[in-house]
Amino acid sequence: MVLTAPADNIDNHVLVESRSGQSNRIEPAADNFHVLCAFTVLLSAFLVFQVQPIVSKMILPWFGGGASVWTTCLLFFQLVLLAGYGYAFALNRLLSMRQQAVVHLILVSATLLLLPITPHDIWKPIDGSNPTQRILLLLLANVGLPYFLLSATAPLLQSWFAQMCLGRTPYRLYALSNAGSLTALISYPFVVEPMLPTTTQGSLWSTGFVIFAVLCGGLTSRIWKSVRGQHQSDKPGSWEIRSPDDSLTTLEDAEATISTLSQPSGSTALSQPRQSSAASQWLIWMGFSAFGSLTLLSVTNHISQEMTVSPMLWVFPLSIYLLTFIISFDRPQWFAPRWWAIAAAIAITATAFFRSDHLAVFDSVLEGVGVTLDDFEDDIVIDTVLYLSSLFLVCMLCHGSLVSRKPPASQLTSFYLAMATGGAVGGLFVTLVCPWLFSSFIETELTLVIGFLLAVWLVVTDGSERWKNWKRAVCTISLGTVLPVLWLIESSSFETGNEDTLVQYRNFYGVLQVDLCDEGTPDSLGMALYHGRTQHGFQYLSRKLQNEPTTYYDRESGVGITLAHLSEQKSIKVGVVGLGVGTLAAYASERDSYHFYEINRDIVKVARENFYYLKNCKGATTITLGDARISLERQPVQEFDVMVLDAFSGDAIPMHLLTVNAFALYQQHLKSNGVIAVHISNRYLDLFPVVAGAAERYGMNVLCVETDYDETIAKGSSQWLLLTCNDEFINDDAITQYVTPNEEYTSSRIVWTDQYSNLLEVLQ
Repeated sequence: MVLTAPADNIDNHVLVESRSGQSNRIEPAADNFHVLCAFTVLLSAFLVFQVQPIVSKMILPWFGGGASVWTTCLLFFQLVLLAGYGYAFALNRLLSMRQQAVVHLILVSATLLLLPITPHDIWKPIDGSNPTQRILLLLLANVGLPYFLLSATAPLLQSWFAQMCLGRTPYRLYALSNAGSLTALISYPFVVEPMLPTTTQGSLWSTGFVIFAVLCGGLTSRIWKSVRGQHQSDKPGSWEIRSPDDSLTTLEDAEATISTLSQPSGSTALSQPRQSSAASQWLIWMGFSAFGSLTLLSVTNHISQEMTVSPMLWVFPLSIYLLTFIISFDRPQWFAPRWWAIAAAIAITATAFFRSDHLAVFDSVLEGVGVTLDDFEDDIVIDTVLYLSSLFLVCMLCHGSLVSRKPPASQLTSFYLAMATGGAVGGLFVTLVCPWLFSSFIETELTLVIGFLLAVWLVVTDGSERWKNWKRAVCTISLGTVLPVLWLIESSSFETGNEDTLVQYRNFYGVLQVDLCDEGTPDSLGMALYHGRTQHGFQYLSRKLQNEPTTYYDRESGVGITLAHLSEQKSIKVGVVGLGVGTLAAYASERDSYHFYEINRDIVKVARENFYYLKNCKGATTITLGDARISLERQPVQEFDVMVLDAFSGDAIPMHLLTVNAFALYQQHLKSNGVIAVHISNRYLDLFPVVAGAAERYGMNVLCVETDYDETIAKGSSQWLLLTCNDEFINDDAITQYVTPNEEYTSSRIVWTDQYSNLLEVLQ
C-alpha cells in the first residue's frame, strides 16, 4: 500500500507496506477525515472531563460530602484512563486499522445500552465504612465502560490519523483533546452546575455519548472505504519508506526525518527525542507523569480541605493541570527549562514561606509601612493562589520535560500508556498509600520538596549556549538555596502534629489531631480536637470544669440556650448531626436522650477514648455511624424536640445537608413545635441565605444568635440559626435576649436542592 508524504517535506518518498509477496494499497483518505477525527477527539475529551464533576457531585452526598470523595473519583478516572490507553495500545499492536475501527465501534454501540449514567439509590452506603472501595465499585458499574472507551479515543484516533494523514503530526490532536477537556471543566461550575439539575446533566451527557457513537461510525466508514486489497498486515505500523532509487528505510527513520524537517527553525535540541533504552525512556515518561499527577491530587486535596468540597474547587486545579498539557504539546517551543524552573522554585519558596510559623521574624522589615507578614498567616486567598501557581509551574516542568522526550508517531500509544500509568501511580499514592502509611497530609509537603529539587536539577543540567555565561552563578545560587528552602518547607504548617499532639489519625474523611492545651494555670489545662485547621471541640481536664460546654457550644450560644431552656421545662429528645468531642452531651439531664449521627469512625473513637463528655453524660446517648441523611432516611420517625446540625463549621462543608430536601427530612423527624439549631460559623462561606431559604420553604421562623470569642473561658465565636414554628419559644424572653437583630437576616434567601447548589452564591 502507498501513501505519499507531504510535498514540502519529502517530495520524492512514498510509504510501502509489503507482506508475503502481496501489496495492499491505502487510497488517499477523504479530505474531511482529519476534520471528522478532530471533532471526535474534541467531543470525546469534552465528555471525559464533563462526566467527572457530574458523577462526583451526584454521589458526593452519599459519602459525607468530604474532600476525599473527589480524590477517590480522580483515582478511578486515572485507573480507567490507564486501562483505556492499554486497550488502545493493544489494538494498535494486534489488529489492523480496519479491525481496530470495527472493534471500537462495536463496543461503543454496545455501551449505548448502559445509558443514562445516573447511579441508582441502591448504591447508597449503609454506613461510613469502606468508602473508597464503595466509590470505586459504584463508578465502575455506572460509568466504567463509557469512560473506558472515551479515554481510549485520543491515542487510538491519533494512531489512525498518523496512518491516514501521513506527514501531519498527530500530537496536535492531543492538544485539541486537552482543549476539549479544559472547556468541559471550565464550563461546569460556571454554566452547567448553576443552570441545570444533576439529572438533566446526566441526560445531556448521555446524549453527547450518542453523538460520539455516530462520529465513531463515520470514522469507521471512512477507514473501511479507504483500505482496499485482499488483506491488511497483521501488524499495522510495519511500514517501509521507499525512495526513487528503491533504497529502503524503516518507518522510525522516516518519521524522525519528517519530524526534523517539520521542526520550526527556532527549535532547540531539547525538543528532539532523547536516545536511551526503551525501558528507561518508558520509566522517564512515567516518572514525569506520576509527579504531575501527585502534585495535582495533593494540591486539590489541600484546597478542598481548606475551603469546601465543590466542583468549582475541583476544576480549578484540574484545569491548570490540563492547561500545562495543552501548552506543552501545542507550543513545545515555549518550554525553556531554566526559566520555568526558576519560576517554580520561587513559587514553592513563597508557598512554604507563607505557611511558615516564622512570619513574625520578618515583621521588623515592614514595620515602617504599617504592615506585618503575620497579617497574611492563614489567609486562604494567598494560600490558594500560591498553591495553584506552584501547581501550574511544577506541572509545566513535568509535562514540558515529558513532551521534549516524546517519541515518533509509531510509538505514541506506548508513550500515552506510560503517561497514563504515571497518572495512576500518582493517584494511587495520594489516595491509598498516603492514608495507609501516614497520619497527616504529608504529600503536600512532599510535593513542594520534590518540586523544588526538580527545579534545581533542571537549572543545573540546562545546557543551552545562551545560558553559558550565567549558568555558573545561577547554579551556585540554586544549590545554595536547597537546604534553607527544605528547612522552610519542613517548618511550615501542614497539620503534621507538634510536641503537644497526643494522638493523630488520618482516614478517608481527613486528619484528626488531639492536642494538649495549657495556658499556664491548673484550671486552664485541657484537650482540643482539630480537623485540619478547624477546632471541633475543647474540654477542660480539671474536675470542676470538665463538664462545662465550651467553644461553639457554650451556655450563651444558640444551641446552648435552646437545650438549656427546653430541658428545664420537660424531658427532651435531641438529634445531633456531627459528634465532635460530644460537647452537647454536657446539657443532658437524667431524663433526656441524645442521638448522635457521625460518619467518621475515628471521631467516635476520639470522643469515647480521649474526652469525657460522653462518659460523664447524665442522659442516654446513642451513636449512629454513617451519613446523617442516609441514616435518617432508613430510620422510623424519631420525634426529636431539637435537631442540631453541626457539620458546617469546618473548612469542607457537606452541602447536601443544607438542601430543602434535607430540611424536609429533618422536619419528618422533628416534633411540630420542635427546633432545628444550625451551626453556620464559617471563615469563607455565608450560609445564612441557604438556611433561611429552606426555612421559608417550610414556613419556619429564623432566629440568629451570635457569640464572641473569649479565651479566658474557652468560649469560641459562633453563629447559630434557630428554626422553629413554636411561637412560645420565639417570644420567650429567655431566648430573645440572646437574638442578634440584623436586617440582613430578613432579606437574603437562596434555595438549594439535591439537584442544584452553587457555591459562588455564598462566598464571602
